[in-house]
Amino acid sequence: MRALTYKIVSFIVVTLFLSLQSVSAGKFKVVLDPGHGGRDCGAIGIKKKVYEKDVNLKVALRVGELLNPDENTEVIFTRKKDFFIPLDERPKIANRAQADLFISIHANASPSAAVNGFETYTLGESRNDVSVRENKVVELEENYSNKYNFKDDTDESFIFSNMILDAGSGGEMSIRLAQLVQSQFKENTDRVDREVRQANFWVLKHILMPGVLIEMGYLSNTMEEEYLSKEENIEKIALSIFQAIVMYKDEFIKKSKTLDEVRDESVEDEIVYRVQLFSSNQKLPANSVKFKSCTPAIEMQEGGLYKYMYGKEKTFADAQLLRSKAKQDFPDAFIVVFKNGEKLVGADARPYLK
Repeated sequence: MRALTYKIVSFIVVTLFLSLQSVSAGKFKVVLDPGHGGRDCGAIGIKKKVYEKDVNLKVALRVGELLNPDENTEVIFTRKKDFFIPLDERPKIANRAQADLFISIHANASPSAAVNGFETYTLGESRNDVSVRENKVVELEENYSNKYNFKDDTDESFIFSNMILDAGSGGEMSIRLAQLVQSQFKENTDRVDREVRQANFWVLKHILMPGVLIEMGYLSNTMEEEYLSKEENIEKIALSIFQAIVMYKDEFIKKSKTLDEVRDESVEDEIVYRVQLFSSNQKLPANSVKFKSCTPAIEMQEGGLYKYMYGKEKTFADAQLLRSKAKQDFPDAFIVVFKNGEKLVGADARPYLK
């Protein structure tokens, strides 16, 4: 099991490192993933019987057209036509390409015809009706029960998921991208903003780069079905996603340059290990009963979330002992590294996790 864990962690770190280096080494790679396709229609509109798979593809192709003139950006599609693609193949395409961004494009549905609006998801531990519906498409595949595991609770899976959540698809960069998408939707479409959300989407859990899943509107709402059926509105939605990508890319490159400048400075490094207990949308007092035996907790704001940590160790061995203690109350607890007060992720953290 330890050998398996080491291989998984090593693969994650190497892939994240390569992804973060791709801007300086070559083009900025964006994977556009039009949800569903082929025999998988996705949601179907109530009145006009608009297929989600068709709307998703139209928007994705238009976003690609808007991005193509930029010679420094490479666009990769999980599908460019109406065909079925297994759910597990979508993140594989992005990982093989060592992409910088993964954007999965969808339209929503609800039992209530009154629900409307747009929302953008990043990876989170919770499940909701939307993630359950999107994950359920695996049932169209043969032997899906042997192929997919949505309830893996081994220690190895916790390490895998938490590294991805914190350093990649569910981390600060994904949340920032989701915020940009929502802000552009709100500015360009003048529709109900259902805000940035988190849920356990299979495709987001298995990508090794920042990524989001966009729900453009509800086909179960007749007004939104009508909206999503019109070409001028497809253009507005595609333009919103395009603008969010451009803004994210600009911020990403600036941040990368700033980090390079900091690394070049000669300073005495202080390494501190802490154990991250959980993340929350709510601010909690340091001695809250929710921290159980791990008090006082240390708070850190990141990507719109409050992340709560415990302890301050100087060596990785001591941090491992602290994590063992914390796991009695928080089975998902994991070690994070700080260098000169800044949290390290991905390839930057790896040298200190041994």
